[in-house]
Amino acid sequence: MEAPKIPGLFKSKGPKSFHFKPRYYDEQKERIAKRRAQIKRELVAEGKLDTSEKDLFNRLERRHRSHISYRKSAKKSNIRITMILIGLLIILFWLWNESGGIL
Repeated sequence: MEAPKIPGLFKSKGPKSFHFKPRYYDEQKERIAKRRAQIKRELVAEGKLDTSEKDLFNRLERRHRSHISYRKSAKKSNIRITMILIGLLIILFWLWNESGGIL
């Protein structure tokens, strides 16, 4: 015989599972990444690319990616500041006209 279940305020049903369904798949990007990895493996196997060159390549690639993301975020920030300033100027102009020229 099983003990009766007492209803409580805090019930634990256990962890929920996570199911990720990607919305976008870039086949070209994946092919480029696979090709780059293959070329790196071939160069290391042939001895044309040692670890210091590989590290240098990775650092340069990271720096390039971070520079591009910095430029994009800086551009978005400038646009946002410009829109805020335009909005404030419109509000100030409206208040100036409503008050008859006296703030």
